[in-house]
Amino acid sequence: MNNTVVTEKGLTIKYDYLLIGAIGLELHYEKIPGLLDALNKPTGVCSNYSPKYVNGTYSIEES
Repeated sequence: MNNTVVTEKGLTIKYDYLLIGAIGLELHYEKIPGLLDALNKPTGVCSNYSPKYVNGTYSIEES
């Protein structure tokens, strides 16, 4: 294995690890029974994929 990528302009880029990000994620929470209800209540259920539900990922209780 060469661990290289060649760009359209012919530039060769060597790498140890290649990470590929994907765009265009479509979220369909409604397809999972009960998920929307759980996301909209303080149940500990959250999603890091939506700005609407990400705040449930980690919360700090005030003392």
